[in-house]
Amino acid sequence: MHAFVVVPCFNEEDGLAATCASLGFGDGQSTPENVHLVLVDNGSTDRTHWIMKEIQDQSPLQTVTATHEPERGFVPPRRRGIDVAHALADELAIGQDAVLIVQADADTLYAPGYVAALVSAAKTAGSNTLLEGVTNVPLGFATAHADYLALCARVDTTVRDLCVPTADDVIADDKVCAYRLADYFAWGEHQREHDPDGEEIHAETSRLYMRARTVGAHKVPINTAIAWPSRRKVYEHPVLYFISDGFPHGGQWSARWRQSHPEMTGFDALSRPGPARTEAIFLRQAHELILFGVLPAWIAHTIGRTSIPNALARRLAPLVDSLPVLTPESLRSSPGIALWIATNIIEKRPEDLRRFLWENAAPL
Repeated sequence: MHAFVVVPCFNEEDGLAATCASLGFGDGQSTPENVHLVLVDNGSTDRTHWIMKEIQDQSPLQTVTATHEPERGFVPPRRRGIDVAHALADELAIGQDAVLIVQADADTLYAPGYVAALVSAAKTAGSNTLLEGVTNVPLGFATAHADYLALCARVDTTVRDLCVPTADDVIADDKVCAYRLADYFAWGEHQREHDPDGEEIHAETSRLYMRARTVGAHKVPINTAIAWPSRRKVYEHPVLYFISDGFPHGGQWSARWRQSHPEMTGFDALSRPGPARTEAIFLRQAHELILFGVLPAWIAHTIGRTSIPNALARRLAPLVDSLPVLTPESLRSSPGIALWIATNIIEKRPEDLRRFLWENAAPL
């Protein structure tokens, strides 16, 4: 099996070389066998393009491809990188079922043997499978912001019993996912989607996997494939990241929160008791409940395949039954709309969620 690691890049001059080195590419690195790195510049205005070229020049011949995608966004550079991998595989006469696409982010460090662990798992897991590695918190962040992480963990514990088993989970972490090229095309590829207000819906790999679930795909966690994201999105706005559990909302949602809670900006904001902190905790619980409980239960019911325990299904039923009828066809054509409908409960029916959490969540 041949692996193609696809890395979208937008203004990544600070961390790109380290990311590529962690994957085995660049100056002085031991490049893994049968692994090709595809770097996709998405309109950077810094030195990213030159760093990409340096990594290409410093790596063994024909192991790195540096390319460019002019259409900005999350989906276009990922699609471009996979299209490049497809063309390279065709040149090498490698069948699509023998090509593993490894998604990576330019601000993430990957453990030694990361790609090899995914390739090994892919051979065992077979086709129609999405592989997902593990992300760990960088030591520096964990040391500097121990209280922040402890609060995240305490809040998450309150809704843990309301989350579905891994087999039914549909949220995929873009930076640590891998799948066969043949499956990618069978699942419908990465697609741009917009909500009814015209704003783009993100979480492209989760949406890809939601479509994949309609054709029987399953997700396999690979605990030996470990990565350390930079946490720069947390630093940009710690409270927004906290309340959304890292889920990539659109700009309008984020702007509304910033406007209504101007005092909730830094890490220390979550340590101050008061109504704003209480609201932040509720929103994180609500996101956990929707993304890892209600949404996957709704999809499992739609496709008729579930490993959700009956007791949990009954607890989630009031929220799942309140959602509109979803068909496999509509899920395949517009998974983003299903994602938007489910997460929209948080804004449209907050009191229903408060009551549900009051009755079902564990105490904080």
